[in-house]
Amino acid sequence: MPIIKLKSKIEEYKIRASQSDINEMSGRTKNPSLTKYILKNIAKEVKNISGNIVDIGCGDCSLYKILKENNHNISNYIGIVPTHEEYKRLSEEMTSFKQIVEIKKGFSDSLPISKNTADLVIINGVILILKNKEEVLRTIKEIKRICKKGAVIFIGEVPFVDEMKNIKYSDSIFAWLIYVLHNNGLKMFIRKIINLIKCLLTKEIFMITTKKIIYFEVEEFIKILNENGFKVIKSFPHKEIDPNGNKLLSKTRYNYLAKI
Repeated sequence: MPIIKLKSKIEEYKIRASQSDINEMSGRTKNPSLTKYILKNIAKEVKNISGNIVDIGCGDCSLYKILKENNHNISNYIGIVPTHEEYKRLSEEMTSFKQIVEIKKGFSDSLPISKNTADLVIINGVILILKNKEEVLRTIKEIKRICKKGAVIFIGEVPFVDEMKNIKYSDSIFAWLIYVLHNNGLKMFIRKIINLIKCLLTKEIFMITTKKIIYFEVEEFIKILNENGFKVIKSFPHKEIDPNGNKLLSKTRYNYLAKI
């Protein structure tokens, strides 16, 4: 079993792009039901928006497929990923949708997109993994640059507390498993054990990832958006499901719907 300790999220997502399960590119290890649930909720929030869609940190492009299933009126869908490995994997995966879907390699604070392009921007689960708050501010300015007047922006999974504050397991796999059992329940603990065993018996990679996130208090983040030309339409707790499929509201993350 290759056990790899990673120094950055970029390193992590390079590896995720090589895994057999494409859902790994979403960052939700062996949890496609959670990915689908989150993306369906995003689709509901933006169901009346049509035109050019930019999905920053598009994962495995599942959101496009969900929007398409819901007859969303999409002119162009541009998925942004930060690594060549993700770009190559997704370009191959989305070949049958190439008339509408375009995958581009780029970073959230330097998007490879012309100004006044997007009618809708979606950036979910990205803000929290950026390097620092300065990079977050550059990202917000970049989003404004690529948006048309009247564009809608969905910013999802922004922590309002430090989720890593009580993480004590460091790089210990055993301590991590105990943490999962205590905080996520038996079902998730068993799922992680199965994943670990699979890594032991195959060439699947077990990643020890970085334990740092960016967070903003809700009012602080709304103020930042307002100061940069965004009008916040709605802010609300992020919705999730637990390992048993029960719906719940996140105790640490908020979503924001805004307009230029």
